[in-house]
Amino acid sequence: MWFRALVRRLLRHGDFASAADLEAQLAAFIATCNRLHAHPYRWTYTGDPLAA
Repeated sequence: MWFRALVRRLLRHGDFASAADLEAQLAAFIATCNRLHAHPYRWTYTGDPLAA
């Protein structure tokens, strides 16, 4: 899911002047995601077989 967000929010419509610009924008995207959206994942699957 994180890679989907990366593509949709940064890469799809990004305009990068150079590889260094891409790297800087990618680092900023990662920092923002870590600061605002990072949280532990809560597993809900108990391991019981799923009903077919």
